[in-house]
Amino acid sequence: MLPLFKNIIKVPKSQTVMAKAWKKKVKLIIDLEFLKNTKKPKVKTKIELTKGIIAVVSIILFTLSSYR
Repeated sequence: MLPLFKNIIKVPKSQTVMAKAWKKKVKLIIDLEFLKNTKKPKVKTKIELTKGIIAVVSIILFTLSSYR
């Protein structure tokens, strides 16, 4: 995933905003993994999980659109 991540960051200047948003989503997923490792069931975790799922879907869509 890291080489793919580097390729997406090297985007034209018109897409830098999307790349920044993408980086934030990646950070969100890393935070989600950290929450899973702590193993503390909270209401906040459910919200983070939903955000994580949305982030994954949008990352997949972004990756597919960048290849076309």
